[in-house]
Amino acid sequence: MSADGGAVRSRHGLTFLPRAKLADADLDRLLVPGATRGVPTPPGGPVPEYVHDRPGFAYDVAVSGLARDTDVATARWTAKALELPIDDVVFDGPAWPWWPTATPVVLILLGIGVVVVLRRRRQGAQG
Repeated sequence: MSADGGAVRSRHGLTFLPRAKLADADLDRLLVPGATRGVPTPPGGPVPEYVHDRPGFAYDVAVSGLARDTDVATARWTAKALELPIDDVVFDGPAWPWWPTATPVVLILLGIGVVVVLRRRRQGAQG
């Protein structure tokens, strides 16, 4: 996306064609790469975060934000899958995705309970 919806040319000559204007986009977070400055905050949107203003790898901001928004285990796995260096990344957030982990376990236990109850009823009706 771009501020006005027009094409963006990089300092190396690449032309990027945005799909939307910044004001029209529905954003949770606005990460601005490179040396770009002065990106306007979209109406009702998030404040731009300039990922190259900090020391370290540019994706550190995204990976640490993933840990904060989801959990540390997911952020570490994502960084590993993308082969990102995480030596200096601070992971703040829940340690494990307990709700997604517990949901299938609870459903399995409920299924086992239903099977046990149905078998007992069938055995009681036969005997």
